[in-house]
Amino acid sequence: MIFMFVVGLEVDIEGVRNSSFAAVLVGIASLVVPFLLGSLVLAPHLYDDYKYASCGASPSSNSTAFADDPGCETVSAVVFQLFVGTALSVTAFPVLARIIADCHMLKLPISSLAMGCAALNDMMAWVLLAVCLTVQYSSTYLDILKMVALLVAFFLGLEYVAHPLFRVAVLRPYRLHGAVGHGAMALLVASLLTAAWLAYRIGFHPTLGAFLLGLSFPRCHADPGLAHSILDKLEPVSVHLLDPCFFLITGLSTDLSSLGPRGAAALAYVFALALFGKLVGAGVSA
Repeated sequence: MIFMFVVGLEVDIEGVRNSSFAAVLVGIASLVVPFLLGSLVLAPHLYDDYKYASCGASPSSNSTAFADDPGCETVSAVVFQLFVGTALSVTAFPVLARIIADCHMLKLPISSLAMGCAALNDMMAWVLLAVCLTVQYSSTYLDILKMVALLVAFFLGLEYVAHPLFRVAVLRPYRLHGAVGHGAMALLVASLLTAAWLAYRIGFHPTLGAFLLGLSFPRCHADPGLAHSILDKLEPVSVHLLDPCFFLITGLSTDLSSLGPRGAAALAYVFALALFGKLVGAGVSA
């Protein structure tokens, strides 16, 4: 979350505004094409093997073993199609940000466009996931409307509460004293955690809330030292300590040995379609 706040702080906000139409166009296209490929092409081939939503202790990941387990429940074909389509259309937002940051490209216009597309794509994907859960558990569609309304309120809070607060409590003291004090840093960290928690409560990933908070932070183009001072305090913790832990935990949570030949073939098929969908959707629209 700290890293995503840092990324949002470093993104050229003027570049994002200038490329907003392109970001919306490319973001939607890079979601729609993979979603259609996943739901209409990939899902029908995977449904028989991966339609089990919850199972008790099963002897293996073999679908026949799951079918014989009375503790297994299946999802409907419609929900499975929605979920697979959503899975293929999602952009790995933190990973994309990490790649762009490591390549020192955050200040480039193309990076602003890519981050804008990824943020829009991520928000739409979470809404689609909410639709999947609503269909699966027969919830009311008012929950989805509530999710969208809370997201709009979150944006308004960043623009009309967080932005003015940072301008008064962080930017103004910096202009007077030339440094970011401990109180200002405490406010930033508390705001970061609050934004991440609110995004999670709304139904989105916490890193999205942290990124949007970084975008809402007031810029001082005449004196970029403010951003540099904040980055000098936050980046060592994020880049050198927390980021490696995040990717280590992700790697430890992945068990490729349980795939088997059939699962490995399915993984290759998924990867090929996801790559093709993203390249066609984003490339053609760009």
